[in-house]
Amino acid sequence: MTKHNLLIINTLLLLLSLTISCQETPTKEATTTKKETPKIDKPNKLKTLKKEVLENAQKESNSSTGFNFVAFPIEKGGVGPIHINMLMSEAENFLKHLDRKEVYQSAFGADNEEKAYQYSLGEEPLIVLVPAVETGTLVAIHLLHPSFKMANGLSARATVNDIVKQYPSIKVNADMMNGWEYIYDKTHSCLFYFMTDPFDKDVQIGNYTKEYTETTPIRLEEKCDWLTIY
Repeated sequence: MTKHNLLIINTLLLLLSLTISCQETPTKEATTTKKETPKIDKPNKLKTLKKEVLENAQKESNSSTGFNFVAFPIEKGGVGPIHINMLMSEAENFLKHLDRKEVYQSAFGADNEEKAYQYSLGEEPLIVLVPAVETGTLVAIHLLHPSFKMANGLSARATVNDIVKQYPSIKVNADMMNGWEYIYDKTHSCLFYFMTDPFDKDVQIGNYTKEYTETTPIRLEEKCDWLTIY
């Protein structure tokens, strides 16, 4: 065999060896395990966040130094973490450090003698919860303290002038069942109640010409006695 033939044979063997080596060695892409993108359970995450907010509000409201009104803004359908249709037992968790006493719903204009529950800080009444007798869920919330406020600045003890500044076209109504007056805030689904006689011209807020007729407020300095959320 000539040297030339041996050179060809050796070259072929080298090429064959390299081919086999490449086939046995996996590529970097083949050996790299594809990482799965972790899935985020958004509903559970939101649920956890909501729970944390409620727990913080509860801790802040239960502070021995007083009551954190900032954690209880007046909103449509509720005040902070307490809202209409919530179980009374759940709502009370946020008011545990306050003094509780039974009152009658008729004290706030209702045409019945069912019980409601007033919560006070020392001698100062703050809030009244009204549960449904059958279900124990909240049907009304009465706010008695001026430090309860809406995002627009109106408080639970706002004057007529304060309300008119916020809602220039607002009307005042006479409640013929209890003989008081009220202003309805549609934005927050609540009533500003005034324990005034709508037909006593010396104290009435509205200038009524007919019964049950809403009218423009004329006595702007009057302060509401409480705010009711339904």
